[in-house]
Amino acid sequence: MTMFWLLVLAHLTADFLFGSYEMSPTQPVDFSSYCFTHGVITFLATSFALHIYGWRTALFAAGLLTAGHVLLDLLMSLWFFLWSRRHPRKQLGLVTLFVDQFLHCSMLVWVWRLFDRPPSVPVMTFYQIVLPLPTGAFSYDVGAIAIVASGLILVCCVGAIIVRNFLDTIFANVKGFRDSENSTGKYIGILERLLIYILVLTDSLQGVAFLLTAKSITRYKRISEEQGFAEYYLIGTLLSVVWALLIGLGTQAILANRL
Repeated sequence: MTMFWLLVLAHLTADFLFGSYEMSPTQPVDFSSYCFTHGVITFLATSFALHIYGWRTALFAAGLLTAGHVLLDLLMSLWFFLWSRRHPRKQLGLVTLFVDQFLHCSMLVWVWRLFDRPPSVPVMTFYQIVLPLPTGAFSYDVGAIAIVASGLILVCCVGAIIVRNFLDTIFANVKGFRDSENSTGKYIGILERLLIYILVLTDSLQGVAFLLTAKSITRYKRISEEQGFAEYYLIGTLLSVVWALLIGLGTQAILANRL
């Protein structure tokens, strides 16, 4: 399943690492500009990820995925337009994000089934010369790296989106909480999830408790004085931790079983 995990990594890279969520088709931005930028990033990321299967396979798969991405973006943009006309004061949240990613993942599975094959012999020969590894080890290691890297993007980038959208749905005054944090909360959350992810992969779960204690100390004064912020902080932290644990444990299970 090395090709599948490379496709997943390319997709996450294009959508969440190099593609901003604020540039999503579910946001009110210029659609033609978004499609061009997203299409180029998707094509380049997929081509590079699949180059070990030969450039012909890589380019055909990248072209097909890019066309599919643009089509899905068009449909999502149309859905956002219809939604905003009926609900001008409401934003599309996590449900739309999950539906959009489910459709993208379904497309990835289809492309994987269509193009799945062993890596190109000339390309693998080149890498064997440059990096002398045991036969079959390079392909195995590439799949493992793709799995771990995908988990990193899910933990850091996707986790930030999920936590933010979830808090937006349950707190009316969430903007005030974020303004008072001077925008550092987002980056603290990313580092928090990254460290938890690393601790899970290295079987050091006892370090999670220390991490949460250290984070709580820095917010103790405001937590004790403002009930609203305390609730916001607690829910956001718990959601962030649960997400990081789920991704970390899931990554660990996939690596162990090579699903």
